[in-house]
Amino acid sequence: MEYAFALVLQICSVAFGCASPGVLPELYNTKYECAVQGYDKSKQMYIAMHESLPEPEKIDVYVKFWCDRIPKSDI
Repeated sequence: MEYAFALVLQICSVAFGCASPGVLPELYNTKYECAVQGYDKSKQMYIAMHESLPEPEKIDVYVKFWCDRIPKSDI
């Protein structure tokens, strides 16, 4: 069976946990591609959030990501 890997990013904070569902699902052919993009997109998202929050140090926001393996037959 062939698989694709879905990149899922989630915005979390120390104060509020990871209450939001994952965002920005994207598909990649390999887990390696998915993971590399996960690091790149997490960094971009973190920088954008940090610049947009009035007091980012007090909220302590971070980005969590993972790659879900999905059978290509289900896509």
